[in-house]
Amino acid sequence: MMLSLNRMPLYAAAAVAAVAFLSTSATAQDTYTPAATTDAAAATASPTSEVTAAPTVEATEGDVGLFPVGTRTYGHFDDCDCWVKGRVDEYISGDPSLYRVKWSSKSKGTTDYYDADLDHLLTVVNHAADFVANIGENPDDEKPQIYARGTPVYYNFDDSKWYHGTITGFENDAYDVTWADGTTGTYSLRRIRVMVDQAITQVIRSTGGEAHTVKVEIGMPVRDRYKGKWYDGQITEVHHSDGRYKVTWTDQSTDTYTDKKILKQIIDQGMLYNVGKDDETVQVFPVGTLVYKKFTKKFWKGKITGYKDGTYEVTYSDKSREKYRNLNDVLEMVNQAADLVISGGYKSEGEYPQVYPVGTQTYYHYENGWYNGHISKFREGKYTITWSDFSVGTPEKGLTRVKQMVTQAAQEAMGFKPDLVEKYDIGTPVYYKFGDDWYKGKVTAFQAGWYTITWDDDGSTDTYDDLGVMKQMVDAAANLAVTSIEAQEYPIGTPVYNGEFTGKVTGFDDGKYEVTFADGTVHHFHDAKHMHSLVEAANQKARAENPMAVGNSAATAVIVISVLVLSAGIVLVVIRRKRARKSKDLPPPPPPQNPYHDRPEPNIADLKATSNDIV
Repeated sequence: MMLSLNRMPLYAAAAVAAVAFLSTSATAQDTYTPAATTDAAAATASPTSEVTAAPTVEATEGDVGLFPVGTRTYGHFDDCDCWVKGRVDEYISGDPSLYRVKWSSKSKGTTDYYDADLDHLLTVVNHAADFVANIGENPDDEKPQIYARGTPVYYNFDDSKWYHGTITGFENDAYDVTWADGTTGTYSLRRIRVMVDQAITQVIRSTGGEAHTVKVEIGMPVRDRYKGKWYDGQITEVHHSDGRYKVTWTDQSTDTYTDKKILKQIIDQGMLYNVGKDDETVQVFPVGTLVYKKFTKKFWKGKITGYKDGTYEVTYSDKSREKYRNLNDVLEMVNQAADLVISGGYKSEGEYPQVYPVGTQTYYHYENGWYNGHISKFREGKYTITWSDFSVGTPEKGLTRVKQMVTQAAQEAMGFKPDLVEKYDIGTPVYYKFGDDWYKGKVTAFQAGWYTITWDDDGSTDTYDDLGVMKQMVDAAANLAVTSIEAQEYPIGTPVYNGEFTGKVTGFDDGKYEVTFADGTVHHFHDAKHMHSLVEAANQKARAENPMAVGNSAATAVIVISVLVLSAGIVLVVIRRKRARKSKDLPPPPPPQNPYHDRPEPNIADLKATSNDIV
């Protein structure tokens, strides 16, 4: 078992969409000011002063360690390229002390972290906090608690003094802290994450351990609070030789920092709070995402191979490279790749083509509200999603459902607003394909631009805001009403062809044909016209391969009319071939048009790696 310690679920290359709902301002819960701090003291204190003593923790209920039992973790495992949630399940005080993390996957079991491994344990705890802070924040959902009671915190307030304290409670998505001077405060997850990281980093340093490092670079965002007001800025000068770092704030004032702890804190806050800003961009689709695009008269397969400053690089199967700035264009190419896989294609990627890499964000509406999540695992064609409440599941309707989840996440990133005009009445029938099967349903609700579809087979519901998809489903249902199969026309064994694989009819039940293709996939069809087109395609393919073949069910065989002319001893044989009847099958409906096509691309947010230390 290999646990990756340097990958973040959202930041850097794994960054994905969906930050439109994250606030960029300080929350009303961040209300604490230490008793020793006054505006006058803050005005005169040096911005680079440093308290050198490491934080101390005095547990009120025995020794609970730095990460008490119940602390959440989230780790990436290289052997399966998957994210797995967990918790600190046991703490044994000693020399060294032991923290045992139990993972939710039975195959991963437990991982033991000793004092020398605190930096590794801090990483997986930070992963859990970052996941909830940047994917999991959701107004329709209770946020899970990451840090348990007794976790130490360490923080520099705007009086330039350092304070240590302990988490003493969690309620309404906020953490209560009791400070060493007896005062208390309540803080949001983002701010607590910074406080805990500072505390553990100082403990690691005080025991001679190696803390995480990150290179300070010009342009890195920073955020700090001064006299009760938050300020944003960025690193504008870096002098590694003498340890000076200049920050320019949005009001054009500047400060120079030499205290690396303070610098680390304002960089961490800048990274965590720099979400949802209008002038930032976000990488919606990770490197490795499949695409499928038509050039002139031919479609080409490809992959996203790079991303920089809002521009995607795609490398196609002929090794050519193209760059795309318009996120809507990229979404369209990715959706076409997903459609190709759904139809049984893209086998150049193996038996189970993976359209969306692990880390791709998802957004979906369930009965009790909207959930954010990301793809945390892919195996044998099935995607596993970890949701904002740390629940984990595999969508029942396969890639078709996952495509919808990812598309909605991308739509959120693009600032999409649904059409509020109701175009389809309650009760309108729909018909849609999930995986290998077609499903009947009807519109059962409409609210704020979203249609709720209830499916006939199991009573489950889905919501759709894409009018292109809605039209496709409604049209398919209308077409089904006049093309449904009343009786079996094609016997078992009838050959079929879908344009890529040959197959044959292998079953018929309740107006539905079962067809097995040469690649081993099994599909079911209700539509008589579609079945006729599959059989006709097989007949045409057979005639093309063997022009002299006779007896095809879709064309009249060669008619030989022998006319014996009993004059001059000549027998005239007239051979007439009746031209094959042209198929009257309707062409398949075009793919749904993306509602954002040709619209200007809105500004969306960027998520960057959170620092762990400064070099």
